[in-house]
Amino acid sequence: MSLARLALVMVASSLVSVAACSGASPTAPAADGVGGDGGDGGDGGQSDSSIVVGSSDDQPTPQPPSTETVLPFQPLALPGAPALRPSGATDCPAQQPIGIRPIAGHLLTAEPEPPPSVDDPAGTTTTTIPTPASAIANLRTDKRVAGDQVSASVWIDGVGEAITNEPDLALKPASNQKLLTAMAVLAHIDPNERLRTRVLATGPTTATGTILGDLVLVGGGDPSLEPTGPHSIDALATAVAAAGIRRVDGRVVVDESRYDQVRTAPGWPAQWWEDVGSLSALAVDRNWYRLDDAFRNNPGQYNADLFAFALKAHGVEIRDGGAVEPMPVSGGVEVAGTESATVNELVNLMLLRSDNFFAESLLKELGYRSTGGQGTTAGGIEVMHRLFAGACAPIRGTDADGSGLSYDNARSARELRTLVQVGQRYPWGSLLVADLPLAGASDAFGNRLKDPATTGRVRAKGGSLNVSRSLTGFTATATGRAVVFSVIINGPNVREAQGAIDDFIIAIASLRL
Repeated sequence: MSLARLALVMVASSLVSVAACSGASPTAPAADGVGGDGGDGGDGGQSDSSIVVGSSDDQPTPQPPSTETVLPFQPLALPGAPALRPSGATDCPAQQPIGIRPIAGHLLTAEPEPPPSVDDPAGTTTTTIPTPASAIANLRTDKRVAGDQVSASVWIDGVGEAITNEPDLALKPASNQKLLTAMAVLAHIDPNERLRTRVLATGPTTATGTILGDLVLVGGGDPSLEPTGPHSIDALATAVAAAGIRRVDGRVVVDESRYDQVRTAPGWPAQWWEDVGSLSALAVDRNWYRLDDAFRNNPGQYNADLFAFALKAHGVEIRDGGAVEPMPVSGGVEVAGTESATVNELVNLMLLRSDNFFAESLLKELGYRSTGGQGTTAGGIEVMHRLFAGACAPIRGTDADGSGLSYDNARSARELRTLVQVGQRYPWGSLLVADLPLAGASDAFGNRLKDPATTGRVRAKGGSLNVSRSLTGFTATATGRAVVFSVIINGPNVREAQGAIDDFIIAIASLRL
């Protein structure tokens, strides 16, 4: 067994006890002054910039890792509150233990750094080994975060929440919001399921290939459908023609009723839909191929016209252009269809690419499955909140969307770190870790975190807004102890804060506890 895998076996047995459902639960105040780049992102609450464990003169005394058994898989049926609590439990205990689910050896690929050689006096005198105290002190005094609000929480196996800075300060988390969306999706939807876009004939088909009714393109929430290619509108039209359809006597209709017709999310600046796309259950190229207001307000009409054009190109005669059906189409026989990648693969793409359209679509899909009616952003957020309430870690922050673009989102680093950690008690928690970008091996990080202490040893999600930088995820100390961390920085000039966050995580991964 390699040192890297041995270290991960040690990581796998880690455990922490957090007051997730007691009066000591982290409180994330609602955002204050949201909606503008100059907003402060939170009313702050009680200031806390203390170091919980350790100082420059006194290293913490780590305890041996404990071995809590991970809860068995329990399907989270919708609608209704998810049954996440241990069998027989009816109320959340004051102290809810949170286990770190075993992490496969390939998830963190690099070996821990070797300790400085005692036989090399020069090496021992020139190497500065970080401590929890020095790591947070350096972040606080870093000129790149001068004047910014910094919320940080770091948990280390055998130590507990070892490092904090304003841990309960609610700030705009940016794309770290996608972590909550990912966890809710992985918990409630079979990760191997695929979202299907269907083509239905509402009337019989004659022997000569004429549909005596409408041809309906039914959106199934797939955010990855393209205009052309193997997974596309053109491929669907090809399949319709291949099924022997030569003429449609009725209309060519798009049914996008699976989701509501709200095209953006609360708290988005007006122009941001142009960077995301117009939200819909039937989306082609993320509904991004036109940027005018007419398309934004009714993408279904233009997607219907696109499908009609593709049908004509493949020899299917139609009477008119496309139309949009505001209500679900009842009945009909499927004549063609196409499926997305698996739900887990969609989540992986959402996290790797920080794909805002995927995040918002998946959140609405949760809302759809929860209510049995139209999927909404609010419905998806309700599912997310029920998930963590059922896990004895009720959400205290403010949630407005699934991507983190909204200036109305507000969450503290302690809460975000706790929620990610809570997820590791359940089988879908390991999927989340595997779906996260790996430092040094993912384009999502670019040139970031390429220090030997972090390359191949950090899985995390970053976040970036004009007023926010964030990073939340998993690593291990140089001695192989599991680490869960979250850092959120808000301010009017946060462009350089990303480097300060990276240096902080490098210091954490270099700890020798």
